[in-house]
Amino acid sequence: MLKQETKLLWHEWIKVTRDRCHLHFELEKNDLSFHIETCLKGSERTAQRISEDIKKEPKFILDIGSSVGFNCFSMAKKYKKSRVFGIEPDEDACKIANATARDLGLKNIKFVNGLGETLPFSNNFFDLIISHTVIEHVKNVDKCIDEMARVLRPEGYIHIEAPNYIWPWEPHLSIFTTPLCSKPLMKFLAKLQKVGEEVSYIDHLQPVNPIWLERLFKKNNFKWDNRANTKYLLASVGETKDIAAYKNSSVFYKFFLFFKKIGIIKPLTKLALKLNFYPSILYTVKK
Repeated sequence: MLKQETKLLWHEWIKVTRDRCHLHFELEKNDLSFHIETCLKGSERTAQRISEDIKKEPKFILDIGSSVGFNCFSMAKKYKKSRVFGIEPDEDACKIANATARDLGLKNIKFVNGLGETLPFSNNFFDLIISHTVIEHVKNVDKCIDEMARVLRPEGYIHIEAPNYIWPWEPHLSIFTTPLCSKPLMKFLAKLQKVGEEVSYIDHLQPVNPIWLERLFKKNNFKWDNRANTKYLLASVGETKDIAAYKNSSVFYKFFLFFKKIGIIKPLTKLALKLNFYPSILYTVKK
């Protein structure tokens, strides 16, 4: 599937990516082909979920923080008549993504080295912008959202997913925190939980939360659907498949099952949603 020169790019990037961004990167079964196949299947589910949320066929799509390109690959396959762009600050990841796209025969896709705060695209260019687990990594959240607003066409969509830092859990380091935890306190708590040298990773994290993002949506005259409301309310009445990922965060999942068993999960869920106290930011935003 991949040419030899593309495989070499992959193997060189794998050596350095943990130090750059992906703290816990693991090659699936230590096999590049299997890793790519597994990630493509996951990104295909993501593309399907996005299509169900926006219910339209976008002509121009941008993935901010596209890394080595999996979401873009699946969006390019799903929307064959569309033009898909990925923007990524890691230049080596861009090279891998472009080479892999060529090897996969995807001609409607291009990866650009750049930042979300200074998007190298003209005004009103994109019908859909994707930002999945990226907005917490940018240097300036406000500017990044403003840039999305600038390059998004009227009636266009932004699909955002990220950790919610009102929830007392930091998923990159897998540590317990406090709601709206400051960085100095987060570092202290990380040291208590024996995180080690990875504590420095906290410096570049942005503690995004629904209050902050909705203020920026309002500033840019967006309309938005907080998909977390639907997800967690459905879970409270029995549709737990959408929160299956939280089995890895066992304390949350065990409490959820306990409160469900004693019959108070629905009112607790409504209260938690009102307080923005839930693990994941999930927004579909419209210009």
